[in-house]
Amino acid sequence: DHQSVREAYYDCDGDTLLFKVVQHGGGACHTGERTCFYRSLGEAG
Repeated sequence: DHQSVREAYYDCDGDTLLFKVVQHGGGACHTGERTCFYRSLGEAG
């Protein structure tokens, strides 16, 4: 699995990067999920 970067941005004060990517394969996270951001703050556990 890998990602191809399509666009890259930085914020107004230059301390955050945002990459828009195309996902190739099943998942980007080491858990096998498509993204590492699959849990919400409100989730128990």
